[in-house]
Amino acid sequence: MLKSASLFLLILLSAMSLNAQDLSKHRWKDRLILIVAEDENNEKLQQQLTELQKHQKGLKDRKLVIYRILPEKYNTGFQNKIWKNSAELYKKHKAEKK
Repeated sequence: MLKSASLFLLILLSAMSLNAQDLSKHRWKDRLILIVAEDENNEKLQQQLTELQKHQKGLKDRKLVIYRILPEKYNTGFQNKIWKNSAELYKKHKAEKK
């Protein structure tokens, strides 16, 4: 759990300086949590979403917006229905493998 919290904090801090057009609409209004994964079935992605869904009221109260970012598309919130096509967000925010 501590690793997940650290990861969220790191992602949240990196989201503060976003310049991508899709994310800039949140500037000064919302806090962002970006979850970047290779595919929708990624185990860590699913674990993070499960944990976050338990706290939806807290997310709303704190104006936290969840972005799920995959290589060719992204989505906000927890619904799987509406995905927007974009490889730009993934390229910009994916972790570099060392």
